[in-house]
Order: sequence, then structure tokens, then C-alpha cells
Amino acid sequence: MAGHLTIRGVPSAVAMDAWWLENSRAAPTPSRQAAVGWTRRAGALLALIVTGDMLFYGHPFGLNLALFTILLVLLSGWSRSTGVEARAALALLLAVAPVLEEVQGLSVLFLVLGLAVTVFRQQSGLFPSPDMLARLFRAYLRALPSGVVRAVASLRGGMFRVQVKPRAMLRDWALPLGGALILTSLLAEANPVLSDWIDQLSFEGPNLDKLLRRVLFWGGLALVIWPVFTALVTGATERRNARVVLLPGVNAGSVTKALVLFNLLMAAQTISDLAILWGGGALPEGMTYAQYAHRGAYPLLVTACLAGAFAIAASPFLNERKGLKALMFLWLGQNVLLTLSAGYRLWLYVGVYGLTYLRIHAAIWMLCVVLGLVLVAVQIRRNRPTGWFLKRGGAAGLAVLYLCCFVNFADVIARHNVTHVERLDRNYLCRLGAGASVALQQSPVVLHCDVTPPQILGWRDWGFRSWRINRYLESSNREGAQHENPRGG
Repeated sequence: MAGHLTIRGVPSAVAMDAWWLENSRAAPTPSRQAAVGWTRRAGALLALIVTGDMLFYGHPFGLNLALFTILLVLLSGWSRSTGVEARAALALLLAVAPVLEEVQGLSVLFLVLGLAVTVFRQQSGLFPSPDMLARLFRAYLRALPSGVVRAVASLRGGMFRVQVKPRAMLRDWALPLGGALILTSLLAEANPVLSDWIDQLSFEGPNLDKLLRRVLFWGGLALVIWPVFTALVTGATERRNARVVLLPGVNAGSVTKALVLFNLLMAAQTISDLAILWGGGALPEGMTYAQYAHRGAYPLLVTACLAGAFAIAASPFLNERKGLKALMFLWLGQNVLLTLSAGYRLWLYVGVYGLTYLRIHAAIWMLCVVLGLVLVAVQIRRNRPTGWFLKRGGAAGLAVLYLCCFVNFADVIARHNVTHVERLDRNYLCRLGAGASVALQQSPVVLHCDVTPPQILGWRDWGFRSWRINRYLESSNREGAQHENPRGG
């Protein structure tokens, strides 16, 4: 009988030569993944430093800020092999839009918020809640004091035998050292004493002081950017049990008594306002309507804010006694009327003395307070938790602030005051700045203001609002020159 041939194994030489028979690649080891990730992050950081130097060094902020933020998000995703999905990209574009309109504190705040949301989405796959965002920013800012404390503790505990951990050092020292280096490089341009100190470090090299400033800027930019590529979301996604915080002295009995007393006091105030503002009632001797309006507008606004806070604190006890909800709705309704009364007082004052930034801000805040009081009433009516109100109230407030980024308030103030106000404060109008250039040029009143139009030095500091103002002024001056010289063509 013929025997069976049994091959118990493949010779190693054949196995090595038959690599092409393998259908799937071996999974990379964790160490190799870490090395690839580190290489990508280092490359992205280098690209951002080079781009940041080209965009920012020696140039004002403008379009460059938006372009750098978009590039930062793209390279952050590339370093982690993750893209930017549609919703995250939309959030980033919405955050970039206010900076494209005008670089100001509020627009930069929305830019930072959009950057945080997008990077958080890239690193965790989640859209952050307000609580997560707060913890994310705290984790970033905590590196400022903790870096020095941890370094000193490690030196004392280890008797100068310190184990160097590059990632931990970058995480703890990125913000303090990076911020210090950037601040030093920028202050050197404005502070002659600091500039002189840097000049003394120049030795004999040609332009070494400028090179030193630039190196400081590079290092600071690198250390501030680097935490974006690390796992900032650690701890931000932890679930925390929601707790109902009860204030001392707030209970069903105290809420009942407070609502009765508060409603009586508010009724007296409401009747007084109705009699004076809408019924033509007499004011105290020596007081004008403008003084009456200015005296009451801001205190009434603070009162309405406190009323909303009281309503939120008292909402857990409204179901314990019959009639408490009705008293609360009466309380909120009277506070809405109170806020409208404060707005009408402000409008009377503006009619005499004109608009200012503070008065516009107060009017916007009054609108937000009315929206907040209405949301509190809806929350109580539907028996929703406090978190329901906070989310929607916060979203409404952010929406109002976001729209404010696209309003040229300097132009609004100037146009209103020169056409509607008799007691014109010319000095205030002349201090409104470049944003009011068009309104001041079109003013029917001669103001003698020496206002410089917005300056756009190049594409880096381009802003849509500044471009619109300059374009209008150039067109207006061209038309004026043609009218003065009929032969001009």
C-alpha cells in the first residue's frame, strides 16, 4: 500500500519567500502607532510655526487669524488621522465668520469657542456640552500654575534626580512658557527697556537681536499650539451626576411668603410707572423726564435679573403648595413689564442725550432678560429641570452676542445722534473711531472730527467691515471730486 506523505510544517525559507501569499497586513504595534502619531504631530507643529511666522510676525490681526485657525484644525485632524465632519466644519466656519467681519474681543471669543468645539469633536467624537467645555478650558489653563509647582516638588522629592517625561513637561509647561515667550517678543517692540536688554544679548552678530525676537516668537507659538495636538479631552467627557442645589432658607414656606410680598412691591412699582410714563403723571419737583429715565433704567434691570434668579431657585418648591405657580407666573409677568418699563425709560433718556455704547449694551441686555424671564416661565409651566433653562437661555444669549459681532455700533451711534439728538456731544462722536467714518462724513452737522479711516496694510489684516468702509469712502470722494470738477471723467 502506498504511504501517505505528511508535511508537518512549511520550511522557514519557503515561508519567508512566500510573503506575497499573505492577504492582510499585520496590525501595527502600539509603539509604532505612537511613533507615527508623534511624527505627524511634530510635522504639523512645524508647518504651523512656519505659517504663523508668515501670517502674524510684524502684521496686525485680520484675515490671518481666520486662516491660521482653519489650518490648525485641519492639521490637528491630520495628526490623528481624523477628518473634519460636516457639522464640525459648519461650527468652525460660523466661528470664523465674526473674525472675517471685524477682529474684536467678542469675535475672537467666538473663534476660540469654535476651535475648542471642533478639536474636541476630533479627539473624542462628541460635541461638548457647556460643562465639558468649561472643564476643557480649565484643564488648559491649569497648566499655568501647576507646571512650576510640579517642577519644584519633583526637585525636592527626588533630591535633584528627576525623571524627565517629555510629554508631561510639554503638557505642563506649554502654556506658561509659550505665553511668556510670545509676550516677551511682542513687548520688545513697545518697551525700550526690554528691547535694550535684548540688544545687549546680541553680541557681535549681525541682526542677532531681531533673530532672537523671532526665535522667541517661534518658541512661544509652538508651546501654545502643542496642547491642541494632545489629549485635552481627558476628564472632560467624564459623566457627573446632576445635583439639585438648594439654597439655605429657600423652602416652600419662604417661597410662598416671598412671592406674596414681592408681588405687592412690584405692583406698586408697576402702577407708578404706568401713571408717570404712560398716564402723564406729575414728577417730583425739580426732576425732568430725562433724569427720571436715567435714574431708574439700570436699577430696574438689575431687579429683573435678581427676579429671574429667585424664580430659578424657587422652582423646585412650586408643586408643594397650591397656587404657588400662579404667584410665580404673576411675579415673572410683572418683571417682564418692569424690564419693558426700564427699556422705555432708557429710550426717553437716549432721545435727549443720544446713544452711547453703554446704552446700546443696556438695551441688548434688557432684551436678553425678557427672553430669559419668558424661558423661566416656560420651564415652570412644563416642569422642566434647571438644565433645560440653562441650555436654552445660554443658546439665546450666544445667538444675540453672535449677531452683535456683525453690527457696526460706532456707525449706529453716530447716525442716530447726528440726526435725532439736539444736545449733541461732539467730542464723544469724534472718539468713536474709524468705524464711524462714513456716518461722520455724511453728517448734516459740521463736527470738525479728524477721524482716520480704517487702515488695511495688506491681505493679512484684511477685514470685511474695514474694506466696506474704505470702499465707500473712496467712491464718495471720487464722486465729490467729479462734482467739483465737471470736466473730470
